[in-house]
Amino acid sequence: MAHPAAQPGEPKSLRVAVIDFGETEPESPLLTTPIAGVPLVVRMLLLLRRVGVETFLLLGRAGQAVLPVVERNPRLEGQVQAVTSLDPVRSFADGPLIILRGIVALEREVLDELAGRAATDSVFYLAPETDGESGPSGWHGIGVTRMQSVQDHLPADDLPTLLQTLRAKGLLRVQPARAELLWTVRHSADAEIWEYRLFAKLEARHGRPWFQRVVNRRLSTWTTRRLVFTPITPNQVTAASLAVGLLAAACFLPDSFGWSLFGWFLFQSSYVLDCVDGEIARLKMQESALGAWVDSMADNVVQAAILFFLGVRLERSTGHWGFLALGMTGAAGILITGVVVTHYLVRDRSLQLADVRTGWAGRLGLWRLGASLEETANRDPFALALLAGVLLDRLDIFLWVAAVGVNVYLALLVLLKRGTHREVVT
Repeated sequence: MAHPAAQPGEPKSLRVAVIDFGETEPESPLLTTPIAGVPLVVRMLLLLRRVGVETFLLLGRAGQAVLPVVERNPRLEGQVQAVTSLDPVRSFADGPLIILRGIVALEREVLDELAGRAATDSVFYLAPETDGESGPSGWHGIGVTRMQSVQDHLPADDLPTLLQTLRAKGLLRVQPARAELLWTVRHSADAEIWEYRLFAKLEARHGRPWFQRVVNRRLSTWTTRRLVFTPITPNQVTAASLAVGLLAAACFLPDSFGWSLFGWFLFQSSYVLDCVDGEIARLKMQESALGAWVDSMADNVVQAAILFFLGVRLERSTGHWGFLALGMTGAAGILITGVVVTHYLVRDRSLQLADVRTGWAGRLGLWRLGASLEETANRDPFALALLAGVLLDRLDIFLWVAAVGVNVYLALLVLLKRGTHREVVT
């Protein structure tokens, strides 16, 4: 069963951002350079959007030049203004203000730090490459300050003057950022480094199951690198994964070794595409709770279809109706488990069965069985067990193990989670 990926939160404390691209010339193509399929300026703004920014004020001629590119992105439509002065900031009465100067590459961690400090602190993180000795006019980086402080010391159109004033009055602390979290993008080579880091993070395979690490993720990242620069969307890849997966399930209906083996390879192809849609979504920052749920349920539908068709096939070949009942029970268990897991993932923020070690569940040690089943209740063990069933011509055993296992997992999931919630309530 697929577990939907947790979605990044969007706190609403950082609503407004003022962005000055520094000395960037309006005709410079750097701001519109595509990085993993997303224009650089759009990627910068979408990162800010993830921590709750709802209004973007682009200061200066460079901001006016890139506005048409930004407005083409539906997630930023109506949220970006090109301004020639800082006067529009006065219309925002309270709350923290994000200040970004220069073209900088950001990691989510530095934004999370700013979001955590926004309520009580005013700080500006200086990009390590910036010449701090030249004063605020040479600073590139990102910070957060309080709107009340800005209102009292707001210059007409000069962001460096604002930074210098706030710092001189003790209203803004300036400190260097770690190079791995924030760095200046000065030319196309720096943009390529940013893209390289994005792909490197995507390809990091530590902690993943060995089959996924060695086979599926290698194929998926190879595919993603080629699709991310096309107009293909994650939802379209999800639809393709579902279609290929259902075709794979249908291949298990004939009582044929050749069709079964072909179906398994199609199933693996579906799995690779199932990885690709999430990778594209992360690279293009197109994740959504709905997309994660659809992706997860599509995976569950494919596995449920395989069990159902295997039940039909074995009932036809053996004449035992029990196989059909077993296939239907396994298919229903997978679909119900998908819904239950999605519900608890959202409700408990990825609470795992292995974490349930208190109360009656902990005393009985049921979490050990639940944790073991949780490790196997994903696509890798399912795929390998299915391949063993095909090669050994014992798909009947596979059907028994899969159908019984998923329903035992479902029962434990519900029991252990209910026990946890009772203890939390009491």
